[in-house]
Amino acid sequence: KRKIFKQFKPKVIVQNSFVKSLIKRSSSLKYSNSKIIPVGVNHERFKYFSKIEARKKLGLNLRDKIILFATYNLSSYNKGGHLLAKSLEILEKKYLLKKKIHKINLLTIGYSSNFNLNLKSIKHINAGIINSDYKLNLYYRSADVLVSPSIYDFGPHVVNEAISNDLPVIAFKVGTANDVVKNGVNGYLIDCFDTKKLAYAIKKIIIDKKKLINKNLKNKIKNNRSAKFEAKSFIKIASTFFKNQKNYEK
Repeated sequence: KRKIFKQFKPKVIVQNSFVKSLIKRSSSLKYSNSKIIPVGVNHERFKYFSKIEARKKLGLNLRDKIILFATYNLSSYNKGGHLLAKSLEILEKKYLLKKKIHKINLLTIGYSSNFNLNLKSIKHINAGIINSDYKLNLYYRSADVLVSPSIYDFGPHVVNEAISNDLPVIAFKVGTANDVVKNGVNGYLIDCFDTKKLAYAIKKIIIDKKKLINKNLKNKIKNNRSAKFEAKSFIKIASTFFKNQKNYEK
């Protein structure tokens, strides 16, 4: 297999630089020619709502701080829910109890069978599985920050969707976050498993009220991570392939 890959150098399509780095470490795939085509976001699914409007529609308190954590299974080890819970414990003990700051909610989307959060000053609200684009749009718009604590993930796609909804993102350095999150610009990238730094990053947005908005970066991500851009990129590669195939047959 290694000899075949080394001789023909096949083109491998990947969704981000994280996956590309894994391919480079592969004994066989490292000889391939990998190209990044980001998974596109259908921006037509998401419309603008003010935070106040979104919270009113969802029945959420207008003054509370909301941390969003969204994944299909909140208890999945790879999705890092246990690390987020640990970070929130640190956040409460180190920053919240001393300043007597309350009214902070962890809003989760997904199955929460074994995901537990028992803290005095952070309330856990689980919205379950959301199958409505409209509702998902409202949840993104109602939050103050999305936390993506995945420790091994080729995505997650929620990072792209959050940024499309003007929501700051705090994530471990895995998956698509490496390509779209810029420290101090539209969020924070944290070394995997570093729950203390994850807690501090959440504190900067939730307590210090650090403003993270960058329209230029958002527009760049929007243009390069749209469903149209993804489709055009695949068509371009396919066209090149068939063109080369015809030349080879001649």
